[in-house]
Amino acid sequence: MTPAQLLEASGFAGWTIGAFLLGMASSFMATRVYESLKTPRLRIVVGGHTPESDHRLLHLRVENPAIWWRLSPRPAADSTAALHFTRSDGTMLSIPARWTETPTPTPNEAYLGGRLTILPRGKGNIPVAIKVQGQNHCYAYANRSCFGAEIEEWILDGTQILLRCEVRSGETGKTGVFLISNPGSSVDEFSIHPR
Repeated sequence: MTPAQLLEASGFAGWTIGAFLLGMASSFMATRVYESLKTPRLRIVVGGHTPESDHRLLHLRVENPAIWWRLSPRPAADSTAALHFTRSDGTMLSIPARWTETPTPTPNEAYLGGRLTILPRGKGNIPVAIKVQGQNHCYAYANRSCFGAEIEEWILDGTQILLRCEVRSGETGKTGVFLISNPGSSVDEFSIHPR
């Protein structure tokens, strides 16, 4: 009797093929789970404000947190962000966001958004709106604001302004919705909250 006939007679051949296929399937699944755990998991949170007395600049913070203490995600490479404001009269303003970790743009780059790689367990900060003491309105903030924060087209009036922030990286994206509170002319009351 040949070895193949012995395997067939014992029923072991079916088990060998089944074990091989089960091993392939479990390896494939383990790889998929590992890759999904390594994917950047962006999170957008309120980042605070500048402590100036004559103006206040509100920030959002984009984080790339780890799921488990030993397993860090990949960097969120070349992350871009866009800010979409809904004013009190229902009109919208959409602008590319500025990352505070990037260099101050040149005048030629003022209309462009920045790119930032958010490292594992790292963060990036996005300034979103600025208010000057004594004014009832505020302004959206981006690269163009580096050459004068009070841009007429970027006026955000009203006591409540809806902000949608979209962050995109090559393989992932995240959207956060926030409410900018602008109740009066004092910078002390100017704030941002998750919605």
